[in-house]
Amino acid sequence: MKSTFTALLLLFTFSIVFSQSRTLSFKNQSLESLDRQFYIAEVIDSRPNKQAVGEVQAGL
Repeated sequence: MKSTFTALLLLFTFSIVFSQSRTLSFKNQSLESLDRQFYIAEVIDSRPNKQAVGEVQAGL
């Protein structure tokens, strides 16, 4: 059981080490005017770091 745990730990560690971080950029575009029954008065973004929305890791 100890060797299985060690093997899984090593596999998990290698997947983190060899993963790649990528940045996705989106164009600023407005949405089409829809016949909707609501109104958005305000959008509040209180995140301390507004550089990115999230992070995706691609790799093993």
